[in-house]
Amino acid sequence: MVRESTQGSCLNRLLLPDEFPQAANLQIVTSVLSCRDSRLRRDAKRGVEMAAKKEQLDLGSIWLFSACPASQLRLIRKAVEEIEVPAGVVLCEEGSVGREFFYIVDGTATVRHGGRRITSLGPGRYFGELSLLDRRPRNATIVSETPMRLLVLDQRRFNGLLDATPGMSHKLLVAMAGRLREADKKEVMHMTRLS
Repeated sequence: MVRESTQGSCLNRLLLPDEFPQAANLQIVTSVLSCRDSRLRRDAKRGVEMAAKKEQLDLGSIWLFSACPASQLRLIRKAVEEIEVPAGVVLCEEGSVGREFFYIVDGTATVRHGGRRITSLGPGRYFGELSLLDRRPRNATIVSETPMRLLVLDQRRFNGLLDATPGMSHKLLVAMAGRLREADKKEVMHMTRLS
């Protein structure tokens, strides 16, 4: 895929292979003819950086996708979209129906429950993964503390992946079973301490 943008006498090209096998395969070709505006070069560089971060995203470390093989993780990675938000944006609201999963690339967000600040989330953290499986109300409100870059996977795209890759559903069930076993083990340990 080639994207071109021109402004004045500037011409920038961002070459992105259809598949991102390695971040090193990304190339930027910038041809600047008497260009004073470095913004186009900065935007092109940021596009390559985000594509590289998207490729480096270790989806296997996210419990929901932990049982998926590399081929399925690549499909999921292709389905995520990049967004940028300024500080003060409500990313999800406690009690509202969830429809997206968010992965924080840059920036910080505050987590609130019942109006009380619980914690902050930074790069490498994620939230909203359960909303990909059901359309239940969110457990917390999350607001951007700083400008943020996020990778987002919405429920519609996720469902499309499940329809196109039936084996993925089984892998997600395996991951959920593991998560339920962990919760059950904690409950048993808690009950043992009480007795």
